[in-house]
Amino acid sequence: MLEKPAGKKIKKNTLFFCTLFLLPASLFFILSCSNIKITTPDAGFIQMEPDSSTGNSKEGTTGEGSANTTAPSSGKDVIYFFDYSSVEIEPTQSIDLLIKNCNIYMDIYGDIIVLGEIENLSNAWKTNIEITFNFNDSSGMEIDFVKTPAFASYLQPGSIMPFYLVYSERSNYINISSVKIGTNFRNYNKSPKGLPIVAEEKRGFINKIFNVSGKVTNIGDNSIEDLKIFCTFYNLKNQVVFIKKCYIKEDMMGPLEEQDFRLEVLMDEYLPEFTHYRFGAFFRDSLKIPDQE
Repeated sequence: MLEKPAGKKIKKNTLFFCTLFLLPASLFFILSCSNIKITTPDAGFIQMEPDSSTGNSKEGTTGEGSANTTAPSSGKDVIYFFDYSSVEIEPTQSIDLLIKNCNIYMDIYGDIIVLGEIENLSNAWKTNIEITFNFNDSSGMEIDFVKTPAFASYLQPGSIMPFYLVYSERSNYINISSVKIGTNFRNYNKSPKGLPIVAEEKRGFINKIFNVSGKVTNIGDNSIEDLKIFCTFYNLKNQVVFIKKCYIKEDMMGPLEEQDFRLEVLMDEYLPEFTHYRFGAFFRDSLKIPDQE
């Protein structure tokens, strides 16, 4: 998961903008937590216990975390169960942008995590991209609305950009039945001349750290800036499970320049299970400065 606020030598196993592989099952770590008190194993239930002294629920240590809700006015000790796995994801699709590979789960802090990808199906670049989230109850009434900017400023035709939202309004959890995901964007009428290519060169483990390193090369005719490289991880169902930003030294590159990139992932017991991953590079063209006579 991303932190809170996602050539010159291209080897045989390297794909343009993406690298996929399967890891041995023994290397996977399923998201878990000790002292789990749920109804059935892996059911996705989060237990919420009202505070008998105040009539309000309080945080506990059940599952990956606990959510707050309001107890009945009778003041009785009632236990609620929020099954986040039953929440339906409803991606909307415009003519230009496709929302896909969506997923929802709870992290170790008890926050709802909503993830997915947007793919540019058009022939035009997109900019000013926002992802919208409508949280609805079982009758379709809106409980909450959240809007968040995309990870990068520009999305080129055919490219895929990951997104995620940490939703921590726990008082709403018990009533959430569905999440409708949409996008806002503008068309960018120019065709950038820069083109960064990501080439993975080496991967391996050091202790519990999964390391990937490689090169990013600007094979375009123009300098680029605001360069960002994200790695999106997927499960067997091809759903996004977490996103990591890769380390690069410079976010500006001239034509034919190259630099190293690095990715480090701690393989601990809190990491969601994944089977494959994909790299994506996002950027904007630098403004050309006319030659001075």
